[in-house]
Amino acid sequence: RLERYTAGGLISGGTYYVRVFARDDADNWSSLSNGATAYATNAPFTKIVGQVMKVSSEGITGVYVEAYNASNIVVSSTHSVADGSGTYTLDNVPLGDYTVRVSWVLDEITSSVWLDGIPMGTTGVDFFLEINYTLSELTGTLGTLSASGAGHAASAFMLTAGQAKFKSSEVELFQQNKKIAAVGVDPTGRWRIRNLLPGRYAVRAFNGFEYTKLQEVVLLEGEIKDVAFVFDPLPEADVFAFPNPAKNTTTFRFKTALPGLEAQVRVFDIAGTLVREIEGSAMTSPQNGLYHAVWDLKNMDGEGVASGVYLFIVKVKGSNGQSGKVIKKLAIVK
Repeated sequence: RLERYTAGGLISGGTYYVRVFARDDADNWSSLSNGATAYATNAPFTKIVGQVMKVSSEGITGVYVEAYNASNIVVSSTHSVADGSGTYTLDNVPLGDYTVRVSWVLDEITSSVWLDGIPMGTTGVDFFLEINYTLSELTGTLGTLSASGAGHAASAFMLTAGQAKFKSSEVELFQQNKKIAAVGVDPTGRWRIRNLLPGRYAVRAFNGFEYTKLQEVVLLEGEIKDVAFVFDPLPEADVFAFPNPAKNTTTFRFKTALPGLEAQVRVFDIAGTLVREIEGSAMTSPQNGLYHAVWDLKNMDGEGVASGVYLFIVKVKGSNGQSGKVIKKLAIVK
């Protein structure tokens, strides 16, 4: 039968010579085995790495992978990534031998296979699933967060071309309430999650500061499905004035991911009279997608306004035709 033994506490960089002898039930000892030479590496490779593929060697994305110890406790878990090869990496695996199990969902039914006796640090732990389905793909394009070649308009705050190239954007894929894949977005806004089994999924996008709602997607065998994401052009929860109440000055703050942005803030008294208007050219952007408009609590004639309750309206419009408007209250106490 197969026996394993792991020798710990070795000196890094040392060469070790190993021989084995055995004892039977009658206390008889064997002669020494032939010798083996081993070299202690500088640091342990605390991972188990492999691929999940069809028998055709086509990688499969989003297959769940777990490592169980001898007590049947999961010590590490992950999913095969969307790299076309079905690669997976189980991280932070302690010293020892493990059962590695992969699980996948087809027709709402979960199936599993496993391999026993996999030591920590093993690479090439590959699974070939006997699945005859043609794999599918999700794809789409996020709207750009950078301005086109247009310059600054007199009354509009326009993003500059270098401000955002989808550096922080990604698309996440879920199945049975578990995130099974995440992919980045290329400089043109294009993304793709390929080599998926047909079935029911949920997908959402992140544009650097805001997630879309999860969209349910049913992916048919061999289908390439384009998914469109809709971001709120002006999330109401991200529009406010601070401080509020204000005494000497206040800053209107809002977030938007609209491309080629035009923005405006208008302040009215309780009777509906326009008190102050702040154009986009007077606004600042401390970070991508976040905008500030400072008001010194003076009216259009440069006179200080009286204490009371005021309404402020934030309006935005993008070069893609989307627009948004939010109305909120501001108190001034002097």
